[in-house]
Amino acid sequence: MAHRQATYVSSGVGIGSGAVTSNRIVRISDAVWSAAKARAEVEGSSISDVVRRLLATYARLDPDEAIHGPAKPAWKRKA
Repeated sequence: MAHRQATYVSSGVGIGSGAVTSNRIVRISDAVWSAAKARAEVEGSSISDVVRRLLATYARLDPDEAIHGPAKPAWKRKA
């Protein structure tokens, strides 16, 4: 039986709105992780962003908010 190492999918740093995210541990095969990470890099993304987007879509939430945090109201945006 092969040894499997737990991998963190979130850095714990704030996203978009400054909200702090929690670290989560998931079990994913090395083959799937490597392929997903390579594709994310080609697309200019991180594996954490991919996981956030996929989970938000699965939960029927706004995927962009999962990555960047809630949109700022118009009056808070820089002109």
